[in-house]
Amino acid sequence: FVTLPTNQELNCNFLMRDELVAVLPPDHPLADAPVFPIAQLDGAPFIKFHEENDFEISRFLNQISYKPDPHYEVGSDHTLLSMVECGLGISISHALLADNPRYNVVYKRFDVSQYRDIAIATAKHGQVAGTTRLFVDHVTSHIATQQLCEFTKGN
Repeated sequence: FVTLPTNQELNCNFLMRDELVAVLPPDHPLADAPVFPIAQLDGAPFIKFHEENDFEISRFLNQISYKPDPHYEVGSDHTLLSMVECGLGISISHALLADNPRYNVVYKRFDVSQYRDIAIATAKHGQVAGTTRLFVDHVTSHIATQQLCEFTKGN
């Protein structure tokens, strides 16, 4: 599984667009807002995901002029969501995580859409094993028929 664009030596089958979303504690002042303004990241207490685990979020933060104040850095989605739930800060996550009702957090789209395109890839040169082709076909058709969370519907 890769994010696009990727290495030209790969054959890629697009699977889905996954949006970056703000993750807020339930009592955050913007929890009921229709979107989370990117400008509100500036100076906000922030729970950062280790860059080596999720470079798309770091790339997004490097591209904008608003800089959150990283209070914590974690390496697990579960730790990040638990800390946001406890009110230790806000964060950014992928909408695919928003389908998890385990945590009492609020996911908000940004006022400027941010996303990653996810694909499944195989080597471009050489023969792909039959079982690999079956797996790619299965994943592609399975994703196409899934009920996705509100953030990934229609994208």
